[in-house]
Amino acid sequence: MTTCIASRHPCLESRDLEPPPTHPAPSIPLWEGLEMEGWADLHRAAPPLLAAGEGIHPPHWVGGALAAVYRSADVLALNRVIGLGTRQAPRGEHLDGLLALYRRAGVGRFFVQVAPAGRHEELVRRLRRRGFRQHNRWAKLVRGGGGVPRVETDLRIERLPASKAALFGELFAPEVGWPPAAARWLAHTVGRADWRHYAAFDGDRVAAAAALFLSGSGAWLSFAATHPSYRRRGAQAALLAHRIRDASLAGASTLVVETGEDHPERPCVSFRNCLRAGFRVAYMRPNWLWCDDGAPPLSRSADSASS
Repeated sequence: MTTCIASRHPCLESRDLEPPPTHPAPSIPLWEGLEMEGWADLHRAAPPLLAAGEGIHPPHWVGGALAAVYRSADVLALNRVIGLGTRQAPRGEHLDGLLALYRRAGVGRFFVQVAPAGRHEELVRRLRRRGFRQHNRWAKLVRGGGGVPRVETDLRIERLPASKAALFGELFAPEVGWPPAAARWLAHTVGRADWRHYAAFDGDRVAAAAALFLSGSGAWLSFAATHPSYRRRGAQAALLAHRIRDASLAGASTLVVETGEDHPERPCVSFRNCLRAGFRVAYMRPNWLWCDDGAPPLSRSADSASS
């Protein structure tokens, strides 16, 4: 059976893709803010016992930026600072406070993600002076609502109810190198207000999964992964189309997503899927890494972004 995802809704059939703003600078706080809001709510969803055992901190805000802390996971995607300098001018005391936070938590390395907003050059100088170094870059991609892409796949796409929450975390976490406890943590966002979770099924088997976080007129697409045996079956293209459709129907006019950087020698499939789905690159976001001298080498999946 082939599943075709298009608009299937009269309000979307005649609605073209809404263009994102031409000049990105005024929109950067919004684009970064959607990611921060979603990530903060993920931390709020952590059950107290799990959070205490794993060292998952509540959302921590410094200078208008979100600091995500997961003590027991050596994964940079789980230990990072989002949005520094996008809402407030960056100050040295902000960075000193962040360094103190991660050191107290016992985290050996984390990165600060620098969007090209405001005085980001000054922020980079302050990072260098404190021993941070540029590690890699993630792409921030944006699109408007509407213009739902037409996608065909032989997999069945479903929105997951809370009763199937475990399926989401069990698929996502191991595919991106997150610890088993993180699978249980992610499962607690399924059925939570403002979140929607989807899976691609082959019969009863989960082939791929992805999430959507809604906030006002914005939407953040996140936590996408595919089981290796189901790659190149159109699962993520279909999951993107479903999330774009549902976000548009919910009134979202700004959709954002992050992926790894696409290199000729290291292609990023998520990046290319997003371009085909009507996203455009807003900017590349450098990740400035701080490492404790005693920290072990970085794992391969420690810095992955998942759309």
